[in-house]
Amino acid sequence: MYEAFRSLAIEYGDKEAYSIELVKLLPQSLKQAPVWLDNLTSLWRYEFGLPIDRMPGGMLVVGTNMYLPASELYSAVRIADKRLGRIQLLAFLERLSDKGKHCDALFEMRPVRDINAGLRASYEVLGLGVGNTTCDWQVKGRLINVVFDVKNRSRSLVEHLKQLIPDLNKGASHTRPTAPNPADLFKSVENKLQERCYLLQLQGVWIHSDIREDEEKLAAYFEKALNRKKVHFAILSDWENDAYILARNRIITSLLKRIFRLTESKRFVSNDYA
Repeated sequence: MYEAFRSLAIEYGDKEAYSIELVKLLPQSLKQAPVWLDNLTSLWRYEFGLPIDRMPGGMLVVGTNMYLPASELYSAVRIADKRLGRIQLLAFLERLSDKGKHCDALFEMRPVRDINAGLRASYEVLGLGVGNTTCDWQVKGRLINVVFDVKNRSRSLVEHLKQLIPDLNKGASHTRPTAPNPADLFKSVENKLQERCYLLQLQGVWIHSDIREDEEKLAAYFEKALNRKKVHFAILSDWENDAYILARNRIITSLLKRIFRLTESKRFVSNDYA
């Protein structure tokens, strides 16, 4: 991991000493994780996580869900080091050590990676939602107030695998899964948010999904099923700079793109489902 982080420090313009400090922050289990330079992709990868189980025929699915880019770990720990207080940082690092929650914890840092240094980003904020719930992030500036939760969703992928595996085991040359249910992406989101005017507090959710979602169903669910006064936007992305943005109007879309330095993309949706 030291070698991978020293290499990544160059890409981020960080000093080697800082990259070593980031490694020292890692839980021991991550420091000891297998790390290698993937010759196929030229990416540093590390093995950490759990296989997808409970598949048809007792199969286990192993792949990029366990062989993760070290760049995402470096970026997440770097963001946490700069944005979180000590108690929150320690709690975040503890979550990183949980193989079942590792990718969830990583992606929680992604949204604030590119925001302006002058904006204040507060993590796990109380008092903005319903009861004693917390919202993952509040980003504030002189005229900016954005509150949102971050979700790393894998259910769509799991459901697809359950449909695909039996056909593949039968030797089928082609199979097409049904469109994923967009409700899976937004589970528990509305329960965390109060009704607010977006001009005073812009609210939403930032989602990572392991597959392309059905664009038509996703847009329809956002428009018709979600409370418009609670959920003003939804962003789908990975660790790249492009994202699929759903918003109640183009003003919100424009604000989100500027605040989080995003470009619009349809890489995370598809219109090819049966």
